[in-house]
Amino acid sequence: MAPPPGTWRSTPKAAEHAAKYNFNLLPEDFEFTAEEQNLIQMYDTVKQFEREATRLKEKKARERIYANNQPQQQQQVDDDDEQNDQDENGKLSPVPPTAAASAAGLASNKKRKAGRGKKKKASSAAGVMHDSSEEDENDAESAQSDADQNMDAITLAERRAAKLEALRGEVEGKKNTMTEEELLEEQRRKELLATNDDDGIDDGRVLKRKRPIPSQEEGKSLLSKMMTAQTPPHDFSEKLGLKTWKGTVLFPQTTDELTWSPPESASNPNDGAFLVPMENFDITKAQNGEGPNTLALKFTAPSDSKRFSFNIAGPGHEDFDSILFHFNPRQRQKGGQLVINDKQKGQWGRPVQLPLSQVPLIFGQMSVTLLVQINGDGFDIFIEGKHCARLEHRTELPSKPCTLYLQFPSCDDYGAPENWKVFKAWWGNKESMAKDDISSVAGVNTFDSVHPRKLFIQGLPKIRDDREVELRRAELERIFHRYGGARGVSTLVPKNVGYAFVEFETDQMCNKAFQEMADKYPFKITRARRSKHEALMDKRAAEAAAGNAKSAGDW
Repeated sequence: MAPPPGTWRSTPKAAEHAAKYNFNLLPEDFEFTAEEQNLIQMYDTVKQFEREATRLKEKKARERIYANNQPQQQQQVDDDDEQNDQDENGKLSPVPPTAAASAAGLASNKKRKAGRGKKKKASSAAGVMHDSSEEDENDAESAQSDADQNMDAITLAERRAAKLEALRGEVEGKKNTMTEEELLEEQRRKELLATNDDDGIDDGRVLKRKRPIPSQEEGKSLLSKMMTAQTPPHDFSEKLGLKTWKGTVLFPQTTDELTWSPPESASNPNDGAFLVPMENFDITKAQNGEGPNTLALKFTAPSDSKRFSFNIAGPGHEDFDSILFHFNPRQRQKGGQLVINDKQKGQWGRPVQLPLSQVPLIFGQMSVTLLVQINGDGFDIFIEGKHCARLEHRTELPSKPCTLYLQFPSCDDYGAPENWKVFKAWWGNKESMAKDDISSVAGVNTFDSVHPRKLFIQGLPKIRDDREVELRRAELERIFHRYGGARGVSTLVPKNVGYAFVEFETDQMCNKAFQEMADKYPFKITRARRSKHEALMDKRAAEAAAGNAKSAGDW
């Protein structure tokens, strides 16, 4: 099969290209396969599209060049007009020689520019003519295909117009039909009304008033609305079950005082402090969930408050020098800490601390509900219903019914003010809120008690070197040597602190030294605390001593 006419292989350009690059043209009787023929046609089509794309790009480039040159040509025309006006004015008035020379130079320059402009116009016109000839050739090639496409487009447009016209006619017909039906119905209604016979007349249109849907709030009674209302910030929620017949409201007791806040100017925790008795406490009943065992507080602490606290003390607390339970949130200490502790004869115990981030929000809330439940193991703290911590009993509670005392201090031991507001305080009976497994609660399974043979001396001047340590140790041994027995006393004097420890041989000697020297010594003396490790060591020593005594008796 010979190459089809009109392809690049049968044109003179192909022969010229083959002669230039020493190619051999295919013989006239060469036959292409069907696949080769399709590839050749596809290649010719691609080349045709490439030529058309190149032509369009060149056309757009010429249009941009012409658009850019048009303002310059207009400016040139304006300059020529201005120069002509100046020349005409120059004929009427004499011109100096220098001005004439400069004008002549300008005129010659403009003539040269005009000549260059004419050449550019001529070249651009020639280019346009050349482009137009190429466009005519390309248009002739694609005329047939464009005609076919136009015929298809016209046929499609006619079909769409016919379909649209049919839809419009259908819509108009439905409108006319609906209008006739309405007219007939209106005429029938007028005839029925004209008969003046209302009995049994039904015009087919009965207006029915829509029955209003009663809202849920309208269906509730006033009592139910009051019962389901939101709990006010100064009262406890009904869900807590803090009934009046189960306990006593400790605060407020009168309508004159609705809230309590610490006084602003106070240098001592007891100055202006709030104090109220918690009567009828019996540890035996509290262990079984009977009798008064729960203290409930409703309060608020501002967002700028640094700290506040309250204390629970037993009988004989001596102005709260001994405290059974101390609750003290501190917002500015180590990112916020909740400190729970006790106090025995002026000495604070080992605190139970947990971050405020692990408990419900206390500061900056409209109101907070706090419950403290007393049982046989200790004091359980619940904040907004969450079991947050426990302070295990560090002092044995009275076995008989007694009165506990609730105190809201005015400041801390160093005179730092406290900032909070108490709305309500309740003391009574409530079932235990602690779950069966409380191993993850802070303060559970801790140990802290008074050391039976050790005294804690505080308020001493700080010492810096070993020589001062030896002097202080010698001074303490000299003061307490008569209570040391045969072995004397042992002392522990740390550096850079203001306290020291003195340990005796027996419990009786320690008690005697504490009773006799507590008021005579110029510095403060209290009973030292015993850690859990020390308690275990003492227990093992006691068991070993008991075993040795038993073996000696058997011998």
